[in-house]
Amino acid sequence: MPGAGSHIGVRAIGLLALRAAARWLRRIVTGTRVLVIGIDFDGTISAAPELFRLFITSAVSHGHTVVVVTSRRGGERDLAHMRSVMPDLPAVVFAAGDWKRWAAVRAGYRVDVWIDDLPEYIGPQAPAGVHERFVECACGAFTPERGRFCMQCGARTRRGAGGFGRGHVGHR
Repeated sequence: MPGAGSHIGVRAIGLLALRAAARWLRRIVTGTRVLVIGIDFDGTISAAPELFRLFITSAVSHGHTVVVVTSRRGGERDLAHMRSVMPDLPAVVFAAGDWKRWAAVRAGYRVDVWIDDLPEYIGPQAPAGVHERFVECACGAFTPERGRFCMQCGARTRRGAGGFGRGHVGHR
């Protein structure tokens, strides 16, 4: 169905804008920066569930947003196992083999701080001093802003579409 994918994209953008507005309002009211904290599950939360339960409770009580971003594929079995380790688990994003940063953005979270035992799975690594900016393609993949073609679908991109997670890579 041609209209189904565009509706999901609009919902995700609306959700992202709503969360950004809520963070901005909390920052104005409290006078402090509100963070979105992304925490890995396997090898991180599962290694010390009580420690992370206390950390998450403290972070949320101070107005920060905590989201679990995992490489797992998702589904009821994965979620049930995760909840058996930590019953009061916050929101969960399943990256399902994709970069965790990109999966979080697609789910409406712009993570400021990452806690992960394998940080190489958060996103592509750039050499020291190189800061690559990414834009989202209409196919849902992310591509470097300076790129001429989408790395996922090969469509031609519009240059200068904005920074990571902003703008849109237009197909011609």
